[in-house]
Amino acid sequence: MLRELYSKPELGFLHHEMGFSRTLIIVQYWRSMDQLMTYAKNKDAAHLPAWKNFNHAIGKTGSVGIWHEPTQ
Repeated sequence: MLRELYSKPELGFLHHEMGFSRTLIIVQYWRSMDQLMTYAKNKDAAHLPAWKNFNHAIGKTGSVGIWHEPTQ
């Protein structure tokens, strides 16, 4: 997804930072929340199929979580 986002600046993605500790942390910066949501729901982009596959793969065990924090 990051490769797709960096190659298409019109989507609104600006930059990301990644860190490793006890967990993997990826912070993304977007031009607007509207552009982020448009990308997240786009059936022709990489995110939605990956998100569906991820949710199917982890099941409902509660062992994996995703945290989203929008800032203004």
